Amino acid sequence: MRARAVVLALLCASSALAARPRVSSIARATRPPPPASMPENVGASEHVDGIDVAQGRSYQQDLPSAQRDPGFLSLRAAGRRCLSTSASTGSASTLELPLAAVLPVRAERLVEREKRTSLEVLDLAVDTRTRGVRRLARHLVPLTPIGRAGKDLEVYAYAHGDALYVVARSVGTITSSGPSFTASGCGLVVAALRIHGETTSTLQLGAAITAKKPDQRHRFVFALISTSKTARDPEPVLSVALRREESPLPGGVTDIAEPMMR
Repeated sequence: MRARAVVLALLCASSALAARPRVSSIARATRPPPPASMPENVGASEHVDGIDVAQGRSYQQDLPSAQRDPGFLSLRAAGRRCLSTSASTGSASTLELPLAAVLPVRAERLVEREKRTSLEVLDLAVDTRTRGVRRLARHLVPLTPIGRAGKDLEVYAYAHGDALYVVARSVGTITSSGPSFTASGCGLVVAALRIHGETTSTLQLGAAITAKKPDQRHRFVFALISTSKTARDPEPVLSVALRREESPLPGGVTDIAEPMMR
């Protein structure tokens, strides 16, 4: 793809004497584990704002209820939330649950308050028999901004133990490639980098924003994030580089799921 590339932010200095961001400047926080137990039942009248529950699989929601799969429920989250059934960030704003009594669900999104951004974590109990939803806990994880390309890609971080957790949000879809690969259709990913010992840890992020009009171009934002430490460094050093590209012609690419970093 012939593309126009623009360097948006480069926090990594080529000289050892140049100022570079330190891991100590990143907020230290904890993303709590899910609750250890679930209630036996949740009343049908209980609900959580922004979480909708319906019978059937997600692709059946336009069908009459009698034609939907009775063995599944679909959860849909509003407000740019991601849903999951584990401590990892969900990959979509819609989640399918089998009918199996009360199940744990986690909903996450970025929230802004008093010019500070946090990761909001909601732990929910969903009763698949009654379709009731109960909020069990709400946590706010403080974040430090480390890179931004408008709303196409916002990159934040928090530190805990020997890991740096990168939290990225986009109006498009995101992929992350590092110790593991994650693809998110809900516009939010959380990935970890090691910050222990004299090692280098690298994470690649890619955001793809589809053109909404025929005369617009598809946009891509790439981010390379790394932590490193040598014997001369008193603490690990954080480096962040962002690059934006556009498709060569309006509507010029048909598959935006191509590799995000080359």
